[in-house]
Amino acid sequence: AWLVREHILSNFRKEYLRDSTGKIIDSMTVADTTTSNHFNRLSNYNAGVHISTTVYGIANIGLLGIQAIRHTIQPSIGFTYQPDLSSQNYHSFLDPTTGQTNYYNIFNGEPNGTLVGQGKSETMSIDLANNFEAKVEREVTKDSTTVDHVKLFNLDASTGYNLATKLLGALNLNASSSIGTLFSLSGNASFSFYPANYVGGDSTSYSLSSLHEGLLRAQSISAGLNGSFSATKTTTGDNYDSLRHLFNITSPEDERQLFLGGYYPGAYVDVPFRPLWNISYGLSYQQTFNSLGTPERDFGANVTLSLPLTVNWLFRTSASYDLLNKKVIIPELTVHRDLHCWEMNFSYRPPGSQISGFNLEIRIKAPQLQDVKLTRTENSYGEF
Repeated sequence: AWLVREHILSNFRKEYLRDSTGKIIDSMTVADTTTSNHFNRLSNYNAGVHISTTVYGIANIGLLGIQAIRHTIQPSIGFTYQPDLSSQNYHSFLDPTTGQTNYYNIFNGEPNGTLVGQGKSETMSIDLANNFEAKVEREVTKDSTTVDHVKLFNLDASTGYNLATKLLGALNLNASSSIGTLFSLSGNASFSFYPANYVGGDSTSYSLSSLHEGLLRAQSISAGLNGSFSATKTTTGDNYDSLRHLFNITSPEDERQLFLGGYYPGAYVDVPFRPLWNISYGLSYQQTFNSLGTPERDFGANVTLSLPLTVNWLFRTSASYDLLNKKVIIPELTVHRDLHCWEMNFSYRPPGSQISGFNLEIRIKAPQLQDVKLTRTENSYGEF
């Protein structure tokens, strides 16, 4: 990181407060600082090694179509070393007010000025991943079957240990499971081996076990349920574009006649409208603990409906709901229009939303030219 300014704490001086007669009635110690502008280089280095292996275990079930269950274990251990390079940017000074030696960063406030911290790091990481899968026999026809490999759930645990500071890292647990696209479950939790300090971090003087306060302290817990379901594909392709098929629309001019020129069918024409709609949903729960150990919770639900009316028109609406405070968070309607080389996106949030208004954007579809666009935005802030 190339830095261009160095803040130098040079010396201290005394400043005196005098009365009207010139008598000194108080004094204070003030640090003189100067700034030197020049180029300097701040470097950071580290090295590491990582070892892992895989162990398999298979249980033959032969029940309810389940042929076998496989358990895959992937333990791994790693080590990372980072030397103490703080002499590049941390200088010491004797504070006359306390008599103690303190340190200051000469690049404080500059970009990447905190790239190098004080002290060395010798960190060992430990991870244990577990994966459970099932081998399921499925009937294809009356005379044939096939075998599917179904993922049941994953469970991962990881922690670390700093050999330099003799401190344990947080214990992180992650679990997930899914059944097709209908729903998937996930959960995460983080635990500390140390009690909390007054700001909610770790007080590392003593571990919880040495204080006889248990082994772990919960820092955060979260869980989620997500899924989706959609219309089945039709024989005409990815999207049965009923309007184009019914009205024999083959050109942009035909489409303009349909929407603007009154080109409509009879009153009793049955429109075979079967777009590939998709509905996705989710539930999320998160709980964190402050410095007093009091839990802070968030619990919400969201749902999104996508409706491609034609090949070029896509409508999407979504909303989130706070289950604890019982209020809608972000209701929103989005319209997408494919304009061949261009595309249009329009989003609208009704009055009463936390941020209401609309956003209109027309831009070039090519990824290299995404910055070429026209936008119009009007927003207002409130609460639903």
